[in-house]
Parts: sequence; C-alpha cells; structure tokens
Amino acid sequence: MPKCIMCGKNFSKSRVEDYIDSKFGFSEYERIESSVGEVCDSCAMGIYYAENGDDDELNSDKISVYEAAEIWASSGKDEDQTFGYTTEELEEALN
Repeated sequence: MPKCIMCGKNFSKSRVEDYIDSKFGFSEYERIESSVGEVCDSCAMGIYYAENGDDDELNSDKISVYEAAEIWASSGKDEDQTFGYTTEELEEALN
C-alpha cells in the first residue's frame, strides 16, 4: 500500500484516483501525481484547490452542465446565464 509523500498516510491508489477523478475530472489524479508524486485524497484535494483557486468557491453547489444548458437555452442563450460554462460546453450538453 503506498504512503502519501506529503502527509505519510497509507492509502489505496485506485480508490483515491477514482475519487479525485470523479470529483474534479478524468485524469486529474494522474496530473497531480505526475507533478508531485503519490499523494492521498486529502493532499490531492489540497493541491487541486491550491492550483485552481479558493476551495470554498469550488465546494459550493455548482449546477451541472446539463442543468446550466437547460436554463441557458430557456433564457434565450443569455450570456449572463452560463453559470461558469463556455457556450461551447452548453451547446454540447444540449445535444
């Protein structure tokens, strides 16, 4: 069982990889691992938040791209109703 290089905690790499990838996107754990080494879920999340901004903002209840696309379309594709997604992402989610 690997040991986190940051905090020393033992962890299951496949479980952490599945968790981080489901939370932040496919291959995100692989990207983190390639930049810093094998880390546990807590340390991987800390790294992600440090690289991507304030963790309070990222932990907020963000709506899915599909929900955002429906709202965006129903608002006449108002640019103020994109909820942080690009218009390309919203168009793709509608199709």
